[in-house]
Amino acid sequence: MHKRTTASTILISLVAVTGCNNRDGEYVVYDKTSPSEFEENQKHHAEANPATVTDNDAAATVSTNVTPSEADNSKTTDAATKPTGTDAVSVKPASHSVDANGTDSPGTSEVKSIVSTQSGLTGRADAPEIDNAAAPVENKIELLIPEKSFRRERGTDAVRVSYDDIDLLKVLNMEPVPPNAVEYFPEWLASLNGKQIRIRGFMYPKFINEGITDFTLARDNGICCFQRMPKIYDVIFVKLEKGETTDYIDARPFDVEGTFRFDNEGDGSELPRLYKIENARVLD
Repeated sequence: MHKRTTASTILISLVAVTGCNNRDGEYVVYDKTSPSEFEENQKHHAEANPATVTDNDAAATVSTNVTPSEADNSKTTDAATKPTGTDAVSVKPASHSVDANGTDSPGTSEVKSIVSTQSGLTGRADAPEIDNAAAPVENKIELLIPEKSFRRERGTDAVRVSYDDIDLLKVLNMEPVPPNAVEYFPEWLASLNGKQIRIRGFMYPKFINEGITDFTLARDNGICCFQRMPKIYDVIFVKLEKGETTDYIDARPFDVEGTFRFDNEGDGSELPRLYKIENARVLD
């Protein structure tokens, strides 16, 4: 009896060993195994410290020269000023700021800036800073395009206009643009004031992604990515018609139609902006 039991035990062992060498036995059901101590520690650490990236963290990865005071100010940005999209926001001390209409507001202590998702560069939010510095030698103003006609868009009273048509360097050799620039406009350009136009451009970055009632229309995506400062004729302030809103349109061109106006109301020393479109609608 004892020998029989021993033989049975040996036989069972041999079968078990043979099974281990069988290809079907090479797979392990890992969901039935126990996690290691390292895995448990990692899990507890992740639960205690969720890996979330804030807007300020994103801005910090772009700006390499951030002073402690700037970092403190950026942390105080409240949720209402943060974009709902992927652009990061920071608030930096300054002597002035720009309101929703693109005009300077002296006396405020902050300028809101935003990080472009395309270039990773930081720039002024809602309305860009204009490059209109006096050149070492100012160009002689002269009419380069004395005549021009515009094509009317089918099914509308609007005429098709391009940024080349309102580029004062191309039209009048104007560099920089003086406060009385409108006085030099040729008749074909002056006649656009108050007319319905349709123009194609890019939406300058904003803090919000939905329910937008006004925005800056830029000539190209380089302006929207802060790769260059625009000239005053490279941007148009757009105010949608009453009751109309639009969503933020990122990194692609679209048409805007509305009433074109010369917006040359400055303080006599400089122009905060030059063109605007009122009662506008987005044709996307």
